[in-house]
Amino acid sequence: VLGFAWMVFLRYCTCVIVWTTILLTLFGSIALTFYFYFLGGILVVEDVPGLEDALAQQGDTTFQESLNSDKDSEQAYAIMAYVGTVCCILLLALVIAMRNSIQNA
Repeated sequence: VLGFAWMVFLRYCTCVIVWTTILLTLFGSIALTFYFYFLGGILVVEDVPGLEDALAQQGDTTFQESLNSDKDSEQAYAIMAYVGTVCCILLLALVIAMRNSIQNA
């Protein structure tokens, strides 16, 4: 009975599961890229409107403290930010190019 219910669930919800996985992967890679931009010193908390106020309201100093790093680490994180940006753009282009194939699957 459970196997039959699972097959029915997959038949009607596969599209939702696939698109949710793709979008979460895309948003996760974008978030990680922005985190690398912060760690690399390219973006600072003051550059993002409202982020400093939101962190101050929550009393969260962990995020700001984690952004303090030495120059060698900043350079490595900056490189990772640029690589992450290229990967995000390629992933987005791949999803856009294959959206019909994904929809039909």
